[in-house]
Amino acid sequence: MKRLYLLIQMLSIIAYCSGQADAGPDKAICSGKGVEIGAMSNSPDLCYSWSAVPDDPSIVNLTTPKIIVNPAKTTTYTLTVVGKDFSSKSTSSVKVYVVTDVAFSESTDEKYGYDDHTNPAILYKSVKNGDSDPIKIKITPADGFKGVYFKVNSPLFQDVKISPVQAPSDEFNLTITGTGKGEEEVDVNCEKEDGTKIKEVDVFSYDLITKRVGIRVVNYGNVISKPYSISEIRDYLNKVYGQAVCAWEVDTLPPITANIDLNNDGLIDISNNSREAAEIIKNCKDDSYDYNIFLVDNIFSSVTPVGFLLGKMPIGEKYGFVSVKSHQGKTASVENTMAHEIGHGAFSLRHPRTLCDGTKGDSDSSYDTDRDNIMDYCDKSKLRIFQWNLIQN
Repeated sequence: MKRLYLLIQMLSIIAYCSGQADAGPDKAICSGKGVEIGAMSNSPDLCYSWSAVPDDPSIVNLTTPKIIVNPAKTTTYTLTVVGKDFSSKSTSSVKVYVVTDVAFSESTDEKYGYDDHTNPAILYKSVKNGDSDPIKIKITPADGFKGVYFKVNSPLFQDVKISPVQAPSDEFNLTITGTGKGEEEVDVNCEKEDGTKIKEVDVFSYDLITKRVGIRVVNYGNVISKPYSISEIRDYLNKVYGQAVCAWEVDTLPPITANIDLNNDGLIDISNNSREAAEIIKNCKDDSYDYNIFLVDNIFSSVTPVGFLLGKMPIGEKYGFVSVKSHQGKTASVENTMAHEIGHGAFSLRHPRTLCDGTKGDSDSSYDTDRDNIMDYCDKSKLRIFQWNLIQN
C-alpha cells in the first residue's frame, strides 16, 4: 500500500514538472474590454510563452501562465509550456471572441410595433399581453454569438419573457412574449447573462384594445360618391394600429342619398363647424359604432380646395370624411388617408411640426419630422412609442 502511495506521488510530481499546458476555456468579450486567459499556476520549474493569431500587440507579460488580453477582433492564443532542462513541451490554445455589434431589424413575421427612430440608443418594441413577437438579431462578427446573452432587467415581477437567453447563432429571431401589462427593459449583454450591457430593448406589453368603425358612402344631387374595398381598409387599419396593439372591426354601412349640398354648387364644405358637414353627420351617422367615416366626393375646406382635400377628421371627433375620387392620380392611398384621419379623430394624434414635403405641420406637435409616420403625408404607416401610449391611454 505504501509503495502504491509513493508511486502516485511520483507520477503527480512528474505531471506537475512536465507542465501540461492549459490555456483555459474559450471566452467572449465586448470590444474594448480585456479578459484574463490561462488556467495554470506559476511554477519556477516551467517556462511559459504566449503567441496570438492574428498578432495582438496588446499582450504583455508573455512569459506568465496567465495573461490579460484585449484583442480588437476574435483571436486564438496559444500557450507553450517547456519543462526544466527542456524535459517536456506542451501547448494549449484558447479562442477569445470579440463582439463588435449586435444589430436589430424588423422580422418579416412581426405583428406589433418596432420603433428604432425615436431614440437611436434604444429599440422600442410593443407586444400584446399573452402573445409573442420576434425581433431579428444579427451579431458581428459571426463567431461572436457565443458571447451574447439577453436578460429581462427586472428583479421581481416580469411582464415580458424572452427566448433564447443566449444567442444560438449569429442571425436568429429573439422572441418577445408579453406576460403582463407593463414596460420591461431587455438588456443585450456580452460575456455572460449579467455581463456588460451593449444594447437595450424597451418592451411595452399592452392589453389588446378593439375599436369599431362604420364606413358609409354618401351620395347627393347628381354626385354618386365612389365606394372602396372594405377588406383593404380593414387590413390596413389593423396593420397600422396593430403596432399599438389596437384592433379594428370595420363594417360597410348602407349607402345614403341625402340633401347635403345646401347651396346646390355640387361641392361639399367639410370645414370645422360647416353646415354641410353637420348635415352629413345628422343624416348619415350610426352611433352604434365608435367612429363613422363618410365617403363623400367633391369635398373641400376653408384651407384646401376641391380635388386636393383627401380627407378630414377633426382632433378628438368621431366623424370623418374621405373622398375616394380625390385620390385618383395621387400617390396616397384611400386606406392610408383613412388611417391618418382616424389617428386624428380616435386618438388625437397630430402631424409632425415639419411635413415630409418641407411645409409646416402642427406647431404644437411633440415631434419635429418623421417621414415614415402615418401622421405625415408621405403615404407611410409607422407609429412610434409615444403614439402607442397615446392610443393605449
